[in-house]
Amino acid sequence: MTTRKTIGGTDAAMRFERDGSGDFVLSAAEAASALRLPLDELRRRMRLGRVASLVEAGEGEDAGRSRLTLRSGARTWRAVLDKDGHVIEQRLSDSGARRRLSRCWRSAH
Repeated sequence: MTTRKTIGGTDAAMRFERDGSGDFVLSAAEAASALRLPLDELRRRMRLGRVASLVEAGEGEDAGRSRLTLRSGARTWRAVLDKDGHVIEQRLSDSGARRRLSRCWRSAH
């Protein structure tokens, strides 16, 4: 399965390049899109140190794959990449939305 996203109005297979030291490169626009945040808001959070990232290398049966994680506030975006940097799975979660829903449900009963 190839995950697709819109970049600048065109549909393209999501793939991440690596820089000279082997680190994945993700632009601020791509990060904002992944976290479903306006670009200006992502940049504000970055200036405040409220955006975290993590890269994990697969082991065993996941060898050759990487998992990228971006977190900002209650939002977490995770993507699993194949050895060529293509996204084969991604997920966005918003734990704040679940907490708000949970509080609303409890207060109504």
